[in-house]
Amino acid sequence: MLNKKIILSGANITSGGPLTIFNDALRELSQNDGYEIIAVVGNKAIFYKSDNISFIELPNYKKFIPLKFYYEYFYFKSISKKIVPDVWISLNDFTPNVIANSVFTYFHNASIFFKIEWSDFLFSRRVIFQKIYYAIFLKFNIHKNKKFIVQQNWIGKAISDRYNLPLNQISVFKPSGIIDKNDEDLVVSNANKNQNDKFVLFYPTRAYGYKNIEIICDALDVLWHDCSIKNIELRLTIDENENGYTRFLKKKYHQLPIVWLGAISRDEVENNYKEVTVFVFPSRLETWGLPLSEFAKYKKPIFAIDLGYVYETLQDYPYLAFFKPNDVNRLAELLKDSIENTDIQYFRFLEYGDSYIESVNSWTKLTGL
Repeated sequence: MLNKKIILSGANITSGGPLTIFNDALRELSQNDGYEIIAVVGNKAIFYKSDNISFIELPNYKKFIPLKFYYEYFYFKSISKKIVPDVWISLNDFTPNVIANSVFTYFHNASIFFKIEWSDFLFSRRVIFQKIYYAIFLKFNIHKNKKFIVQQNWIGKAISDRYNLPLNQISVFKPSGIIDKNDEDLVVSNANKNQNDKFVLFYPTRAYGYKNIEIICDALDVLWHDCSIKNIELRLTIDENENGYTRFLKKKYHQLPIVWLGAISRDEVENNYKEVTVFVFPSRLETWGLPLSEFAKYKKPIFAIDLGYVYETLQDYPYLAFFKPNDVNRLAELLKDSIENTDIQYFRFLEYGDSYIESVNSWTKLTGL
């Protein structure tokens, strides 16, 4: 007999990490035959299915911002009145205007904390718009949540400070599949060259300005021209003609040894992880930075941007060095020292490993079902 009604909403979700999170939630909750689950989605074809899961499809949800506003704050309320759910879980960042015994919101977009630079008006306009949009709409109904769910402590603390939300009303729910960096079976490699005698840099990324690809290119330029280091190669998982940003990169850095891989498979990503000498991660906006977790199993050096998400994603990773968001010389120095086998002073965490917000890893436990 069905005795609990659960609604999960996320009609904006179509791919990537948010889709994985949504499907993980459906998969876990559907294991209990006593739950009746209703998923509000854009296209049910891409979601996990079970006998106790039904779908409400909203294919037009993403077309217009006013339409999103209507769905979240008016249409969903009418659904909640009709179904009367025990639990409503919003996986779409915003807290909907609904009637339910308990409301939970999963937040996975850090654009409101994005520090805008002039170049972003050319290549990151979407993120600037999201920063404004999220800052306005995130505060609506946020205090109605039984728990507001984030991926990292620093985001939870920032949300608490900005919206006066008590820390005991926030939970940290890390993405699934995070690698245990202490696993004895993980690959260990201290080699500085791959079998082709190349110093390989690999950045699995997308063609957005905030991914900060140019700092790697500028550091590469220093090594190439100022230090006469030629046995180096940068591999990027984007196409050189993908958009205005990649065409800008292609034109500005056409003399550098950049390999434009385009979109590649999961296996190809892993193969590149194995070949890479050091891993450089300069993205200026992430809620987790999954490639950092993926690469950590190889126990090779990681040179990362000095931002809060890196601290929590890698925690006590022993082969980590930082550079400031625009410090090309620091990154070039780190790369040069690695190429020349010079000892590098790696950063060890002293204060960021402790959790001060409740951490959970189960939707069932989180919701109290």
